[in-house]
Amino acid sequence: MKKSLLIVPVVVLIAVLAGGSAFAEMLDQFQLTQDAGIRVASNRALCQTFTAGLTGNLTKVSLQFSDNLLADEAAPATISILGTTLGLPNSTVLWTGSFSSLSPGWFDVNTSVGATYLTAGTVYGIRLTSSDSTSGNPDDLWSAMTSTGAVIKTDSYVNGQLFQNTGSGWSAVTVGTSLPNADAAFKTYVTPVPEPSTMAMFLIGLSAIITRRLCRRHPF
Repeated sequence: MKKSLLIVPVVVLIAVLAGGSAFAEMLDQFQLTQDAGIRVASNRALCQTFTAGLTGNLTKVSLQFSDNLLADEAAPATISILGTTLGLPNSTVLWTGSFSSLSPGWFDVNTSVGATYLTAGTVYGIRLTSSDSTSGNPDDLWSAMTSTGAVIKTDSYVNGQLFQNTGSGWSAVTVGTSLPNADAAFKTYVTPVPEPSTMAMFLIGLSAIITRRLCRRHPF
């Protein structure tokens, strides 16, 4: 029984250090409300920033689309996880992947392969780009809460906002000077991994337990 008490934390420690995880995937950040679709095209990239609430590996990102994606183009769209500087998306690409056509609704992007390690309290960005042209009927629409209408709505996601880049840098997607910034519909899923300081405390505590038990068995 005494040996089993030591085996469990040691197995957990080995799993974490080996790059595995002793924790399950968890929903971290999300913004679910939407009242419009924000167009993504070859000359307009979008990026929704978010503040990580959990420290660990970003294993999945879900985006909601209000129309068929890439109905006019054969090339895939690209989603990337970016770093930020003072809340603005920057050029640091932490993860990137591509996908092709899909139907309106929620779409899950598996980011577990080469997953980005997120630190709680740090701001990141979900960038969406498309090769869809602006001619004809571009219909790559990322659902968003834009606070449109006669009634001023509250900011639907206070830990980030939606930005656009039309070639001259990132700027906030707004719907007027007196209304909150727009936010895209998204979810992030994280598999928690202890921070180094937490691991250090765990090791100290584990060492103390082992030392105490050894002293009891072999008193001086």
